[in-house]
Amino acid sequence: AFAGEAGGSLADLGEAPGGFGFGGTGKKVNGGAFAAYGECFGPGDVIHCEAERDAGRLRIGFAKNDEPLGVAFDIDDERGPGEGLFGVVSGKSFQVRLLSAECLPLDEAPGLDGFVEYDPPRMAVAVCDSLAASEDSLPLRAGETIHVSSDDGRGWLFGYFLDPEDPEDGGWVQAECLRFLDEDRGDWDSPPMASDDWGAPVPTANGATPAAPAGFSPAARASDGAGRATASEGGAPGAVEGLEAWLKGLSLQRYEAEATRWCAEMGAVSVDEVIENWQEFADALGLKPLERKRLAKAVAG
Repeated sequence: AFAGEAGGSLADLGEAPGGFGFGGTGKKVNGGAFAAYGECFGPGDVIHCEAERDAGRLRIGFAKNDEPLGVAFDIDDERGPGEGLFGVVSGKSFQVRLLSAECLPLDEAPGLDGFVEYDPPRMAVAVCDSLAASEDSLPLRAGETIHVSSDDGRGWLFGYFLDPEDPEDGGWVQAECLRFLDEDRGDWDSPPMASDDWGAPVPTANGATPAAPAGFSPAARASDGAGRATASEGGAPGAVEGLEAWLKGLSLQRYEAEATRWCAEMGAVSVDEVIENWQEFADALGLKPLERKRLAKAVAG
């Protein structure tokens, strides 16, 4: 892909009139408009990009594995003599090797040693807290589960919680911090509890139990004489059927104890009632911004 000017966000490559892109879906983009162009590409493919400025015209084309895909863009060249184009590779969850065709024939280009793409993604659980080492890293707490889509072969895995297309929902994690759930490893201990410095739910200023939100009236609830929700038959006090699995699906299982207490205090006896009052639920648990966003997307979807 090419950008017409330096600076700006690479995440918006192709949004501006001076940006020209070709993506793995086989579509080209310029000025925010996507159009069918070439073929899809993925791991192992070699993409050749070439730009030509001649007689007031700008032409940009691509090739896949030495097979030309044709001219993608043929437009008036409105750039001045001193204005150039910048080659750019932009995205997440992939690894590339950049080569100059003038220095090394493409058919002699070495492959990407060790890189593996998982399709479908594999589920993995964090066996320890993993702090974000860079903007591309994904912070994890021990016990959280993520979808792993690729392994760079150098000790890092790319994973995401729910949405692989959301830049804030995914990132790179050190392989030693994850265990794949489809591996039968009897030598693994249960994931340790996350350290307290991740931030426990924040209590109210006076330590009082939060008041029930306005309009909260569960259709059915079992209660004792004090008005507290009781356990369903054979369950733990305050147990809500399906709550554990629901939290796990959101990678929020760390909050199960707090969530169960909230349900008992508010009289919620089903996950549907939690969803109806998810904002109050998130406030009470003290969810972090990305956790809250994840919950909001799940509720809206």
